[in-house]
Amino acid sequence: MKNNYAVVYYTIIIILVLAGVVLLFLRQPFVEALRNQTGISTVDVVVRHSAPANELLDTAILEDARMTALKNNVNVFVFDEICGQSVNSIKRCVKGNNKPF
Repeated sequence: MKNNYAVVYYTIIIILVLAGVVLLFLRQPFVEALRNQTGISTVDVVVRHSAPANELLDTAILEDARMTALKNNVNVFVFDEICGQSVNSIKRCVKGNNKPF
């Protein structure tokens, strides 16, 4: 640093580092002193358990007649067999280059 405030900058940095080291090793007395001044005791953490799965998801739509009609239209697609024996096309089947787009 070539300006006139280099000594001030270094002094501030050294003070911050020393304060951090002091707080690192003496953090428990500082915490106790702050608790005594503010009157805050330890914080009680209440653990809430999540609801059962049948309450989180509404699965009634899966038993609907319209959904079962859609299930009959699902075909199993295996990407590895896209150029297999079952392909009936005139032009040659070409696989991609493993790029996502």
